[in-house]
Amino acid sequence: MSSFLNRLKNLKTGPNNSHNNESDTGSICSFDEEGFLCPVCHRKFVDTNGLEHHYLKAHSQEQTTTIYEDTNGIKNSSKHGQIDDPLQEAAIWKQQFCVSEENRMKLSSDLMQQRQRVSDLEEELDLLHKQLRTTQLKVIDQSKEIGNLKATKDVCDAQLAMFTDELLQTQDELKEKQNQVDTLCNDLIPRPTNDDVDVLKRELISVQQNMNEMSLEKEQKMEQLRIFLLEIYEYTKRFDQLENIFDQNIVNYDEIVNNHTSHIQNDITQLKQVIHLTREQKEKMVTTLKHMRNCLNK
Repeated sequence: MSSFLNRLKNLKTGPNNSHNNESDTGSICSFDEEGFLCPVCHRKFVDTNGLEHHYLKAHSQEQTTTIYEDTNGIKNSSKHGQIDDPLQEAAIWKQQFCVSEENRMKLSSDLMQQRQRVSDLEEELDLLHKQLRTTQLKVIDQSKEIGNLKATKDVCDAQLAMFTDELLQTQDELKEKQNQVDTLCNDLIPRPTNDDVDVLKRELISVQQNMNEMSLEKEQKMEQLRIFLLEIYEYTKRFDQLENIFDQNIVNYDEIVNNHTSHIQNDITQLKQVIHLTREQKEKMVTTLKHMRNCLNK
């Protein structure tokens, strides 16, 4: 048993002493570092091609020699009949060691991918924050524009009320003049003399001129009021359109921000859980490897 363990130690430590001057790209590293490790000499390689080349070049001949020596040792010690069990146990330990190395490399690769994904999600979150700030600035600008339009609408409403009052006052004056004309006509009917007729004609002409002037003034004011009402209608229509666009933009931006934020938070939470589980598996794997190494050394 002791001679086999010595040969197993020589198999592990021998390549480290005999290949120190090789032009290989590998290097000795601990189990916690990332990369591909040689299961015999524990050299680290960047890719699997370098590991395969190193293993075929450095360890294929040594393993053949070691297997031959182990076979001779088994034949020479067959008298005792107790070497089969240690050989099987060592083979099991070696197989478990190789499987543990493969699992560690796979976990390391998965951890790197998860870290890259977390970085991408953080960049996407920063981009969404920038878009949110831009949207907030646009909302502030639109709010200012809507405030200005509301102020303009208030001024237009005040002017409309003033013009309406003036129109009502003019209509009242016109009605009063019409009543005066009717009164004068009734007063002149009982006195149909020439002088009275001439006076009445002059008064009627004067009243007719006044009525024409008032009608013309009324039409002008009505035209101004119509133009003003059209302007108010256009402003109101534009204000309603801007308000609808503003409300729609607010709803769309809120939906986009909420969807992306919830999606990113869920992804980050899942990635944190995966990274936590991966770290726990890695710690368990490292502990198992250390225990296996201690057992092999013993």
